[in-house]
Amino acid sequence: MSQKEITSINDTHYKGLPLMTEHGPFFVSYLETIHRVMCQAIGAHPRTVAFRFDLRLPENYFYFDENRLIDRFIESLKSKIKHARAKAQRANPYAHTTDIRYVWAREYGVDGRMHFHFVLFLNRDAYHTLGDFKPGRDNTYNRIMQAWNSALGAQYTGLVHAADNAAYELSANKLHQIEAFFHRASYLAKVATKSQGSRHDFGGSRL
Repeated sequence: MSQKEITSINDTHYKGLPLMTEHGPFFVSYLETIHRVMCQAIGAHPRTVAFRFDLRLPENYFYFDENRLIDRFIESLKSKIKHARAKAQRANPYAHTTDIRYVWAREYGVDGRMHFHFVLFLNRDAYHTLGDFKPGRDNTYNRIMQAWNSALGAQYTGLVHAADNAAYELSANKLHQIEAFFHRASYLAKVATKSQGSRHDFGGSRL
């Protein structure tokens, strides 16, 4: 891990966008990844939605390759979203497609238990809400829950947590939307509760 990757700041803004200062300092490289992925998402879809949610582990969960857990989740979630869009386009040839972008952070609570913070970027013309937070519904929330269960290798409920304000609308020409989102998302870049720059503690989509 290079010195650049573990450099931290305790400023109020990054690239002119506000930070959640009460949780600073922040890893600079993590802020840069959030900013890059956000800009790429808006560049691909001028009307973008960012969903913020947490992924937790069951109390009796013992996973010996935890560095692969988030990769398994992402692979499953991307597959489910692509399948859902293909189904929508079969029903309506004019249905919108979506790129899939994301950032995530792995943290440990005061009890030492691991959890993940996740942000999913999609085309807002294709998706604008997570849907009803109830099992069995054909919506984004349940695709996330199913993908997390697939990564865990068992069926659980209650391990995906999304707040009421989980969806952020992002438009290329509306700075206040971008500022509100980046302020919230900067939490993922905080130094606290992470290893010192471990590449397994944070990641983001490349394209």
